[in-house]
Amino acid sequence: MSTSTKPQGEVKRWHVILFEAIAGLLILLVLFGSGRDLLLLPGQSGFPSVIHRWHEAQSGAFTTLLFGGSLLALLWKPQARPLLMQYILLSIGIVCLLFATATGIGFMPVVLAIGIVFIAILAFAYPKPRALLNFRSGASLSYPLLAITVVAAILLAPIIARELNYQILGMTQQDVHALNYHWLTSVVLALILILGGSMAATRRPGWRALAFIIGITYLYLGSMALLLPDSAGSWGTIGGILGLLGGLGYISVTLFEVQRTRRAAQLLQKAST
Repeated sequence: MSTSTKPQGEVKRWHVILFEAIAGLLILLVLFGSGRDLLLLPGQSGFPSVIHRWHEAQSGAFTTLLFGGSLLALLWKPQARPLLMQYILLSIGIVCLLFATATGIGFMPVVLAIGIVFIAILAFAYPKPRALLNFRSGASLSYPLLAITVVAAILLAPIIARELNYQILGMTQQDVHALNYHWLTSVVLALILILGGSMAATRRPGWRALAFIIGITYLYLGSMALLLPDSAGSWGTIGGILGLLGGLGYISVTLFEVQRTRRAAQLLQKAST
């Protein structure tokens, strides 16, 4: 079959295999590099003492749950979940942009260059790269998910502003958290949580998996905040409870939306027969 006569949605098998191989390798690297952070195991590089436990949990959530979880969800029919790939690429862009400009030690263009190359490789490897340029949604917005995300953004905004300031000023004052980029990691995590919730609310292909990943991440962070209420940068007890509620909200709304969609499809099928 010639390329011109292939169905529009068809992808080449080698392209899928290439992407799955790259994604699988990255997942293994993520688990090896940050799985211990997620479990708060001692002796991790960049977390020299117990005062960094909350930031260690944040690093694990960011790398293992959000990045690794999104890649894991893409291992099965990646071409059917372009939203997840868009989320990964945008998240990498946010990470590289902030680490190039907001560390407190000046502009680092090499970080941006590395990010651009990494994004280009992943975008090329994705089985349907042109789908990554499409941000239109054929479905209506999920207003409950959007509402949860707006509330989360309002609550996280002061944390983002405060800890960005801590990072920039702390670097000049030799603050150990700033020197290890813990405050900046916290800012990045908050931004990509908001990004993920906003993108899931569009209900584009891949939104269910993304909403679950965001929900699980909030559940984990809420639990860690309750476990480490006095750790530097922790959300504290109230923040931990709000994190748990947010995580339950994302997961509950997603399950409800899935059930409602299935019932609507069943009713439509009965009506057509």
